[in-house]
Amino acid sequence: MKNPPMVDDLRWKFLLAVLLGLLMVGVTAGSAGALPQDSSGIPVGITPQTAEKVALTYVEWISKNIPLYKAWEGSRVSKIPKIYYLPDGSKAAYEFTILKNGKIVGYIMISAREDLPPVLEFGKSKPPSMNIEKVKVKYRVKRLLYLGALLYAADIGNEKAVHLRDMRIMEYPQKVTFNVDRKAAEASWMSILKETNKDVFLKSDVGIHSSTPVVSDWGYIWGVPSWTSEDAGNANIPYPDNVGDLPDPWDTWDGCTPIAASMVIGYYISYPDKESIIDILHHTMNTGGHWYTNPWETAIQDVDDGIDNFAEEYHRISRQTIPHDFDGSNDYYVSMDDVKRQIKTYGRPFVLSINGGPYGLTTGHSVAVVGFTEWKNLEDGVTWMYLTIHNTWYNGDEGVDSILFGDWRIAVATYVTANG
Repeated sequence: MKNPPMVDDLRWKFLLAVLLGLLMVGVTAGSAGALPQDSSGIPVGITPQTAEKVALTYVEWISKNIPLYKAWEGSRVSKIPKIYYLPDGSKAAYEFTILKNGKIVGYIMISAREDLPPVLEFGKSKPPSMNIEKVKVKYRVKRLLYLGALLYAADIGNEKAVHLRDMRIMEYPQKVTFNVDRKAAEASWMSILKETNKDVFLKSDVGIHSSTPVVSDWGYIWGVPSWTSEDAGNANIPYPDNVGDLPDPWDTWDGCTPIAASMVIGYYISYPDKESIIDILHHTMNTGGHWYTNPWETAIQDVDDGIDNFAEEYHRISRQTIPHDFDGSNDYYVSMDDVKRQIKTYGRPFVLSINGGPYGLTTGHSVAVVGFTEWKNLEDGVTWMYLTIHNTWYNGDEGVDSILFGDWRIAVATYVTANG
């Protein structure tokens, strides 16, 4: 099924009318409500002390209310957070390391601004900033940037940055837009900030329990693999001779979109061979083709087509059949109701391609969505949804993260139906 051309993975090329409406709706919603501002016009920031309380509160709440994170019960958070900035120089987020029995068990990102929801993302993977020393080996790092969900980078100057997960160089936008309701975000922060006047807040080991939410809806699909590609690259082996564990003729990184889709397809296959599935999808999605300069880039119109063609290509190469044909369908207007429908009603994991900047800038990433948690703050009535995703960078539990719905500029979902 062909769709209007647009680039995801690590590049989005075209600004199209069909997506312009989506972008403008997001910007309009994101601008709702007057926010407290300082004299510079920048929304009032959140102090590290307050952010630490929020992190401590929500880590405890998450461990008791989201089954995937039960192992976090009794965990602590780092005292001194890493600070991430927006390109305009204002603070965007605080990264806290989650520790249990002296070991790192995850991270949580807390907003540094009142116009963004308190919790931006959290997960079982190691904090992104732990890779900063690898970047410093080759580059002088100016600051850490937060461009949206899973889009964290080390600014190396000249509007270029190194992504802190896959270590790829990317261009970043000078202005970042998030598709969240700013008025609702302010209401959530008001419920928290009024607690700062209480004496109990000064105790470092006490969270803000009166501000915690309740789970209003939840869904999860068990059994979806969480993996990344591990075969080598840049080999003198042509496709399809490389399919499987042999080195690939392209880069060592197969691209996040083929990897994300491979986990969705792998859910339907008994004893899946991950490297074979990833390599075939890299081919059927034409990853690195067209006009791309990087071998991991995938055009969004090729994502659903590549899924459509997977089973036939698998049979052509292996002479074996798999029990399903797969049908991919792109949704350029993915909503929270769409997420619930795919996860709870149909029980189908799907691919989500997100982007934090204008088209043409390499700030995108694709993941496999396997669940969601919707929580509601009873005091302010605000509801937020967090998507449970497999991030494509790590295997097993370390590949599991949860991101705020709308913590991006553009998002496209690719739904996958297994037929037969």
